[in-house]
Amino acid sequence: MGKAEMLILLGAIVIWGIFSLSVNRARFNNEVSIMQSQFEISAVGIANSYLEEAKSKAFDEILIGSTPSTLPDEFTAPGNLGVDAGEIYPNFDDIDDFHNYTVSKTTSEGFVYTVTITVGYVATSDFDNFSAIRTFYKRMNVTISSPDLSNNLNLSRIYPYLG
Repeated sequence: MGKAEMLILLGAIVIWGIFSLSVNRARFNNEVSIMQSQFEISAVGIANSYLEEAKSKAFDEILIGSTPSTLPDEFTAPGNLGVDAGEIYPNFDDIDDFHNYTVSKTTSEGFVYTVTITVGYVATSDFDNFSAIRTFYKRMNVTISSPDLSNNLNLSRIYPYLG
């Protein structure tokens, strides 16, 4: 085999090596993307489960077994939102019991997430920020964090008082 053939063979081997590395890199990136999607889908499912669960709860503690006469003034004060004495999850009875609730969840796939929930009143003029006064609307923010997620996942829902 001459020098020309040897150089062509060597060039072909180099090109094949570069091609193989590119294919492997693309496959690896695809696998990472698939795993990231699975982490995010699991996180969304966890967040949605808490948002859906809160829909089945009373809007406020004062509404359980009574009909207050001056609303929203008799709703729980914004500074007192959270678990009532003696209540633990999953026995929350109103939406704001979830305020400042934090728990670690492990999925069947073995993904570990930290769930942090905040609840506050919001005004119809500003659904993005918690209000310092009682209103007929509460917003629940569910934040899911995990070392497996590139960013925290935040989902929110607004719950109106329907009287």
